Formats: sequence, C-alpha cells, structure tokens
Amino acid sequence: MKEILKWLREVEELASEIYLQASTQYEDDDQLTQFLQDIAEEEAWHYHVIGSATSLFEEYPETLSAITLDEKTSSRILNYFYELRDGLTNKSFSQDELLRRIVEVEMSEWNDIFIYVVNTLTAKKQEFRYPAIRMQSHLRNISNYLDKIGRSKEILSNISTIPPVWVEKILIVDDEPMISRLIKSLLNRDGDVDIAENGAEALNLLKNKYYKLIISDIEMPVMDGLSFYKEAKNNYPNLQERFLFMTGNLTPERQKFLEDEGVPFLTKPMEIAKLEDICSKILLKA
Repeated sequence: MKEILKWLREVEELASEIYLQASTQYEDDDQLTQFLQDIAEEEAWHYHVIGSATSLFEEYPETLSAITLDEKTSSRILNYFYELRDGLTNKSFSQDELLRRIVEVEMSEWNDIFIYVVNTLTAKKQEFRYPAIRMQSHLRNISNYLDKIGRSKEILSNISTIPPVWVEKILIVDDEPMISRLIKSLLNRDGDVDIAENGAEALNLLKNKYYKLIISDIEMPVMDGLSFYKEAKNNYPNLQERFLFMTGNLTPERQKFLEDEGVPFLTKPMEIAKLEDICSKILLKA
C-alpha cells in the first residue's frame, strides 16, 4: 500500500502542475481559467491528504492491498498526463481538446485506484470521512462545469466506446466490499458486473444468469470460494473455464488443487495488468 500511496501522491502533484499550466494558457476565458485553477487546487489538496495517509498505514502494517501497481498500468496512466502536458507545451490544443483530454485522464484507472485507497482510509479512520466525501466529489465538479458550458454530453460521448451489441456478464465473489468495488470499476468497460459476498449468494445468481467470467476470493464466510467452485462445476460443468481465483493466503494445498483443475489464480496484492490480461483471455474464450 505504501508504494501505491507514493505513486498516487506523485500523480496528484503532476495533475496539479499540469492543470495550473493549462490555466495560464487560456486567460482570455475567465470561466475556463477559474475551472482549471479550481481543479488544480483540488489535486494539490489530494496530494497533501495522501501524504498524511502514509502515517496511517504505519499504524496498520498488517493492511494488505488487493492490488499492486505494475509498470504497464503505471505507464499507461502517466502517458495520459504526459500527452496532455506536451500538448499544452506545444500549444496544440483547442479548448475542446483540452477538456476532452482532462476528462479522459480523470476517467482512467487513476481514479479507480484513488477511490479504492480513499475508501480503505475511511474504513481505518473516521477522520478521513470528510476527505473521502470531498475527494469523490472531484469528478462531479468537472461534470458540473461541462454541464454549465453545455458541453457535457458531447465531450463525454467523444471518449466513450460504442456500446457492444452483447454485454458480457461478470460475477465478482468477495466478502470485502472495497475489493469488489475496485475490481468492478476496473472491469465495468468489459461487461455487466454483479457482486456476491460469498459462495452461497453466487450460486443463487448462477441460477438466473450465465457469467462469462467469475472472479472469486477463496476465504469467505457461509461458503468459501473452493466450495462454491465445486458446486458450480457440478451444476454447470461449462463454467469451469470461466473462473479466476484471487487470494491473500495461497496454501500449498490450494495451489495444487487449482493447478490440477487448470483454473487461473492471482495472489493479493494483484497486478492490475495481470488481472486485466487474464480476465480478457477468459472473456475471449468461445
């Protein structure tokens, strides 16, 4: 978690600097300039809050992050910022292009990781509740500005993918809501995502839907992940190849079982790129 916090703090600082740079290039538009200065200030505030959070995790060294930041994901997110900065330096952006790029940056995995960390902080310390509320309103402030200038629908539609004819069904089974919400946010673009808190709930969902991808934790109350897998495999044999397991406690027995079954698995903390790669391969299976 400390490495993620360090990375997030660097990104928040970079975002603040770039937004301030942008504000100096559009001084002829008071409304846009004020908007850019406001979001730059918000990013600077995020930078300080994330900095103060480091000491919190020193109090809770046992805190296990569900993810780890891999180089591929980090580079992809940072490239959004570098392209935005280069465009500003070269003065090659129109106002519309600038706003489109800002929304693109804000809707990247950066925000998914950020919200996950904030929610983790809130669960640990009540004093982070207000920062969490303020932080999560950041995107809303950007959306409100786009609405105000009458460009919200146009800009958002320009960066959205065309909806597929068929939306795949994805199931996440985990008793930790923050982890489920994080994975859901990372996979929302890939399909319609449902969440179950244990194997028993998941089995009930299987009665009414066919899931192309099932991501399950192992240790859960009521019914654990491996028991859920065995029941699902018995009732729906074709689902065996749709499973991906994740766990923070991979015992030799569990590893042998999963390898014998030929079911992929990831240990927590998971690299985002690996998670997305395995999920993509499962979703592409006929």
